[in-house]
Amino acid sequence: MRTSIATLNGDTRDLSDELTAKLEASLRGSLLRHESEGYDEARTIWNAMIDRRPALIARCAGAADVMRSIPFAAENHLLLAVRVAGHNIAGKGVYDELHDVNTEILSGPVIYPLSEGRQVVQHYRDFFRDLPEDRNVWAVLRKAPAFPFLPESAHGQEVVILAAAWFGDMGSGKRALKPLERFGPVLGTGVGPHPLVGWQAAFDPLLTSGSRNYWKSHNFFDIADDLIDVALDYTARLPSDQTEIFFGRVGGAVNRIPVDATAYPHRDTEYVMNVHTRWEEPSEDAKCVAWARKYFEATARYAKRKYDPTNLFRLNQNIRP
Repeated sequence: MRTSIATLNGDTRDLSDELTAKLEASLRGSLLRHESEGYDEARTIWNAMIDRRPALIARCAGAADVMRSIPFAAENHLLLAVRVAGHNIAGKGVYDELHDVNTEILSGPVIYPLSEGRQVVQHYRDFFRDLPEDRNVWAVLRKAPAFPFLPESAHGQEVVILAAAWFGDMGSGKRALKPLERFGPVLGTGVGPHPLVGWQAAFDPLLTSGSRNYWKSHNFFDIADDLIDVALDYTARLPSDQTEIFFGRVGGAVNRIPVDATAYPHRDTEYVMNVHTRWEEPSEDAKCVAWARKYFEATARYAKRKYDPTNLFRLNQNIRP
């Protein structure tokens, strides 16, 4: 019996049982095939849109298993995928200043109706102009979850959520974050003392495993008023209840690291915009993916203005700045 497996040039080849058995015997972990117990669980990933059936799965139990599996794939010219954190960039992580995981911080969401969205996001942007680095706020545009501090009538409504975190003195934090509740009529607020690890996991229930996901992202140097208008327009016609657009402020310590110091080179970015398109049914794939792509294309010009404001590089597939 042989194992048919994909190669780097796009063909398939057969691996003998002797060859795969040799790899299996060298591993402290397990080597799974289609018929193996636990194969379906091992091949299933967080995003239900990805449904791959690899010929072999090496369940590495340590660094030594990794060091045996990768050369095996390379020597046999096999197509290899490494299950990690959603990327394939080898790089360094730099952690010079870490927070104690037992820290209690002032954090939570302030929620506005989408009808107030333009002025809320404008105020959010302006609020950050001279904001110290011991606080951060991200703006999330989506349908309101059933948060306990929201009136039931607001559940499922399109909203702007200002997700705030303060890492300093509680009393000072309450005064510093209070302006976030003055950008218009507030639907509800959950700002208060929370464990750091609790705040980090606060939105996990909105991103559970098993849903279908299609995500896009842009980096921006500012949030222009017309960019806000585009975001609000697309938020008013979200393709699913789970879909969200968010603007996250980076800058600060991120910008002080040299461009070539890590695998992440975008050290002059001030805001990252993520588009999280999520839904449940395969029948909605085309609709949801199309919405995400159209929104991504509609906002690309605001990312391009920094690098090509005169549209010099306009050949091939072009995005006007």
